Amino acid sequence: MRYIVLTTLLSCLSVLSGAQVTTDSATNSAYQIGFEDPFVGPDQVDDGSSGHGGFDLGQAFFPNEYVQEFGGYWASGWVISGRTDSVSSGFENLLSAKPGHGQAESLQYAVGQQGSVIHLHDIARGSIVQGLWLTNTTYAHNSMRDGDMFAKAFGGEDGTYPDFFRLSVSGYLNGVPTTDSVTVYLADYRFAEDSLDYVLDDWTFADLQGLGPVDSLVFTMASSDVGEFGINTPTFFAIDQLILTDPSTQQGIAADDPLIAAWATGIDLLRGPTDIANPEADTVTAGEPQDAVGPYTPAAVSLGDGGMATLSFAQPIYDGQGPDLVVFENGFPSGDGYFLELAFVEVSSDGENFVRFPATSLTDTSTQIGTFDLLRPENIRNLAGQFPGRIGTPFDLAELRGMPGLTLDSITYVRLIDVVGTVDPAYASYDQEGRAINDPYPTGFASGGFDVSAVGVLNVQVSTAIFNRGTIRPLIVYPNPVVNVLHIQLPMDQGKGMLTIYDLQGRPVRHQAVSAASLEPLRVSDLVPGVYVVQYRTDSAVYMNRFIRR
Repeated sequence: MRYIVLTTLLSCLSVLSGAQVTTDSATNSAYQIGFEDPFVGPDQVDDGSSGHGGFDLGQAFFPNEYVQEFGGYWASGWVISGRTDSVSSGFENLLSAKPGHGQAESLQYAVGQQGSVIHLHDIARGSIVQGLWLTNTTYAHNSMRDGDMFAKAFGGEDGTYPDFFRLSVSGYLNGVPTTDSVTVYLADYRFAEDSLDYVLDDWTFADLQGLGPVDSLVFTMASSDVGEFGINTPTFFAIDQLILTDPSTQQGIAADDPLIAAWATGIDLLRGPTDIANPEADTVTAGEPQDAVGPYTPAAVSLGDGGMATLSFAQPIYDGQGPDLVVFENGFPSGDGYFLELAFVEVSSDGENFVRFPATSLTDTSTQIGTFDLLRPENIRNLAGQFPGRIGTPFDLAELRGMPGLTLDSITYVRLIDVVGTVDPAYASYDQEGRAINDPYPTGFASGGFDVSAVGVLNVQVSTAIFNRGTIRPLIVYPNPVVNVLHIQLPMDQGKGMLTIYDLQGRPVRHQAVSAASLEPLRVSDLVPGVYVVQYRTDSAVYMNRFIRR
């Protein structure tokens, strides 16, 4: 999904975050987590013996369990190490990385074991992890190379046995696996050519972007050397430089982005007061409910403190690639910040059970944000209103995977609930970590609270009128997006069939009988810019794809 951001917003965000901001999510700035702080010193380790329970290193937590019995030992999780012994074999040298240093000559790194976990939190929760650096510990490396009293030398006596030692990294979100794991071989003797066999002795990068949005990473190991009590190979490894997509570079989506396929078609509104702490306050009155329905316009309906708007849609929203919906509010830039009013976002498949996106606010709460004071977008995540005016805040349904009561392929309602921005605990709204969300308060006027301008849909289910009951096969179309002429590659073995182009309301806008031999490129410049579905139906099969007319 390509994000389009106004130049003014880009410039300001660059200043605020100190990081490069781009219009393409695939090239967002990296946020790198290393292990230099806390500094443990040359050839020293922090094995958790002080009982701290783990290392919180800027949006990522690395648990540690240290057991005091039997003289004390590291039981699970992570250790921060500055050890440099790349030579000595045996258990006594458990906490050294084989290269003798961290990635790029860093002084410290982390050592993990079977089942180690990394938890992302705050703004990083639900991020895409770009990757991390991996290598063997000296203990594991030398054990596989030479063998020891517990484990065999890899390759066997003649060096030809197809041994392996692999590390798998799995992503989880809300306790549910996101995709298949990413596997890195720390040793591999399975090659037909023996000269290719190796035991990893340097740092190697593991690309984890394919895991998608995650809140946890789980590390597991497998080996060809297995005995009565499990893996004989020492199940230890080292990591360095965890790289996330920089949370501060989350970007908005412009109201005229052609990838917005549909808009809310209905609204149920429950307004709140101008000031929730004042029992005599009036209910807000600004705007009309229909101002939030249909395509974006500057007009908006105000919710008031704690007010709520439930938006409905002609076709269900589904969990597709990238963000699936976008919410527009009427905030505006001012000076070196933004006037923003915030709202929680919840979704439902049935109109009764609503699930909230996990929201984060890192705005300081020691001082109340005043009525016309400013916020910084990089301190906010999964709260509507993060971006101003015609730049909407995107939401990805993948972050709700595994939540009970939701069918992510059929979201029919989006609910917006005004954040009461006071830091007074009697009335405050709280983020997923229990922090008060500080935004402009009080807003004691008729347009107080969150203002809903529009809710757009990026991934919408097409009307069932387009489909038949048979198996739907992919249809090749290009270029996509298209401006003038669309090329369609029809199957050669299907004979004559009916080619139909539908809009996303299921209405046919083009209809003709064709075959692979007779079909000419289609001129689509007469179509209104937007998203369309092209279907080719024969007596025995149905082929379909979606294209964007820019």
